[in-house]
Amino acid sequence: MSHSKDAVPSDTKPVDVQALMKSDPRFIARLIQQLDTQMHNMQDEKKRRQQAIKEDTEEMQRIDQDINTHIQPGLVEYICGSCL
Repeated sequence: MSHSKDAVPSDTKPVDVQALMKSDPRFIARLIQQLDTQMHNMQDEKKRRQQAIKEDTEEMQRIDQDINTHIQPGLVEYICGSCL
């Protein structure tokens, strides 16, 4: 099976932006609006993911703190107590 370098099928014609602009005077305005909406959606997604990372990092720090304050001292006491 051979793979083409082009992701666009060979029967697809390139979009003629100038022709679209001439036939539809609001083409550019709609295009800008769509791009603006996509940009805001991507920024919102980035904020959500950054917040999730922050919350996960805080949870990992709490777990590390619990290990250091509760589990590790008990483990050391158990190991050292059995050595006596």
